[in-house]
Amino acid sequence: MAVIADHVVAVIAQISPFVVASTILLVSGICLSYLLSAPSAVLHFWASLPTVGIRDEWFSWTLGVIRSFKGTKAMAFEGYEKYSKKGQYFLIPSADRGPMVVIPPSDIKHVMNLPESIIAAHRSQNETIQTDYTLHPKIVYNNFHMNVLRNQLTRNLGALTDAIVEELDVGFSEHWGLDTHWKELEAWPSCMKIVSGASNRAFIGLPCCRDPVLLDLLRDYAMSVFGGATVLNMLPPSFRPVAGQIVKFRTSRLAKKCLNKCLPEIEKRLEHNRRKREDVKYNWEPPGDGLQWVIDEAYKQDDPSQLSPTLIGHRFLFLNFVSMHSTSFTITNTILDLYSSPRAEEFVAGLREECERLLKESGGVWTKEAVNNMVRVDSALRESMRASNFGILALPRKIVSPGGLKLQNGTTIPEGVATLIPMEPIHQDESIYPNAATYNAFRFCEKGALRSILDTNSASEPAKKSAVSLDDSFVSFGIGKHACPGRFFALYEMKLMLAHIVLNYDVEFMKERPGHFNVMWLRLPSDKVKINIRKRAEV
Repeated sequence: MAVIADHVVAVIAQISPFVVASTILLVSGICLSYLLSAPSAVLHFWASLPTVGIRDEWFSWTLGVIRSFKGTKAMAFEGYEKYSKKGQYFLIPSADRGPMVVIPPSDIKHVMNLPESIIAAHRSQNETIQTDYTLHPKIVYNNFHMNVLRNQLTRNLGALTDAIVEELDVGFSEHWGLDTHWKELEAWPSCMKIVSGASNRAFIGLPCCRDPVLLDLLRDYAMSVFGGATVLNMLPPSFRPVAGQIVKFRTSRLAKKCLNKCLPEIEKRLEHNRRKREDVKYNWEPPGDGLQWVIDEAYKQDDPSQLSPTLIGHRFLFLNFVSMHSTSFTITNTILDLYSSPRAEEFVAGLREECERLLKESGGVWTKEAVNNMVRVDSALRESMRASNFGILALPRKIVSPGGLKLQNGTTIPEGVATLIPMEPIHQDESIYPNAATYNAFRFCEKGALRSILDTNSASEPAKKSAVSLDDSFVSFGIGKHACPGRFFALYEMKLMLAHIVLNYDVEFMKERPGHFNVMWLRLPSDKVKINIRKRAEV
């Protein structure tokens, strides 16, 4: 992705002035659409804020938006140092969200915990993935499948452990191999394939989780939703109904292909459920997986149409979409951070010792208790989520209260204003994380691991924190009541995955950490980064 993006930028810069002028006109149209559609109260509020990334020049906002494609990181850090750390809000240009108001750390807890009637999380999330064009409408406005992520998956981690471990073993054997000689492979694509198999063992079970065609289609569908939404967000709102049909055609086509592969299993499962409910003596035991829990939730709805196999299938696709990207990005970043660290040998030895010890104590099989006791593995993952967070700015929200949001300092943020939090600047703040630019795998299991944004001068020792712990200085999983509902499952899966790597594979240490793919507010691992791996001979 990074190579392609850099190539496109280079070509545009060298082609004809016509192409450059066309680009400027398109971005100008985007900026103008936001200005024309914004109420006067919003315009006045924007004008009252300090702004970063905008210079005193012709077409200042247009050129600022163009610079934001590659320069959002510099803008965010400039605003954080000048304004955020002083408790001030500031305005930043963005290509896909228009002018964005950045919430200072001192207000994050208060603002992000306000009711949905004041600051909308769900609406903003729907806009981020452009649900009108990327998802089935019935699963958007009745998203009971989120209960599966939030409740059933979390409660059943222990019961799912053996199945996930088995699928990780199958996935690594297939995609990393069993050769004890060094070989090169692409880090993120291989991790995404392994994650896809392991996640779907929990979501739909055998044999679907090992169907290579279905897994490839699920990955293509997830990428189509993600990519299509990103493109639509970059267009003026008035353009989206037309362009959205193109995106919708693409995502619907891939969704149909996925459903063609998994509908037989869904229909069979629904038939078993129907007969079991009619006759409790019917010889069938419901499996403990995501598909079954989605069906159970569908029966609880006061709407028989929710038991449509196609609708159940779309909910299954959504579970894949929300889990595949975040988990594969994080485990890939952890591998790159860990094995490029100057202390890589020390860190890997410490992780391996912990995993070997816990596995021995649990009788040679992974248990929920053993996984929960992986404090070093947990720390290594949390530290990578801090050092290599997926977004420079994150957690978009929109003020929806007709009276706006009145702050404690007396300022009112009017209805319609879009907000973000400065995730990477917070995670790189030296006053919170000493030596913040350095990846320290054991940062969160060492003494003095963390201080709160609101109490950086406290002499008290904060408690050790897991990667799923939410606070104002670590926001990779969100914050407040709208935090990621699947974070417990995601972390559990990643801990087992990292444990499998350090116990079964050698990864060649890297002299430097491969760069990220930075575009707009996103900060992702490149799909072209390669690593050298081999199966450990002594295992």
